Formats: sequence, C-alpha cells, structure tokens
Amino acid sequence: MIGWFIGLIIGIIALLLFMGGLNAFLSGAIWSINTRTGLLSLLGHGLVLGLLQVVAHIPAIIVNLTIPNLASTIAVFVTYCFIDGFIAQKVAGWWKEEFAPENETYPPLQTD
Repeated sequence: MIGWFIGLIIGIIALLLFMGGLNAFLSGAIWSINTRTGLLSLLGHGLVLGLLQVVAHIPAIIVNLTIPNLASTIAVFVTYCFIDGFIAQKVAGWWKEEFAPENETYPPLQTD
C-alpha cells in the first residue's frame, strides 16, 4: 500500500526535475536566458511551470470536450504551441541568473 505512494512521489519529483531542466536548457538555447540549475531550483522551476501549464490548458480541455473533431484539435494544438512557449519563457525569466560584468568596477563602500 505504501509502495505505490512512494513510487508516485518519486515519479512526480522526477517529472518536475525533468520539466525544470528541459525548460532551463531550452531557454538557454533559444532565448539565451541562463537559469539557475541547482536541484531545488529545477524542482521549483518545474513545479511553477507545471502549475501554469495546467491552468493555461483549461480552455483547451473545454474546447476539445465540446468540439471533439480533428480540426479543433489541430487548431488548439497550434495555438497552444505559442502560449506554452510564452509561459516557458516567462518562467525561465523568473529563474534567471544575474551576472555582474567582469570589467565593471564598483564604488568603494562609505563608512560613517
């Protein structure tokens, strides 16, 4: 009884890590957004991405349930390619790594 629950938790964690890692890799390759790649960072990245994707796909589910034909399925698929890309880009931007330029000098700290 407990084994399936542990397996489910491990599977969900693996899915979230994979989603976060894949989005981090693709956002770096497509939009040059360097994201943090720690395990907890990827887990959070995947969790936020997954939740936003589920919420964004509610209208698509409703359309596919009310108009179940090939044309509507293709139209929803093509439309959601752009919506999913926009969501993925925004989520990757939230996990963006900030780097200080190497040649930039900072003013000295003032002490009172």
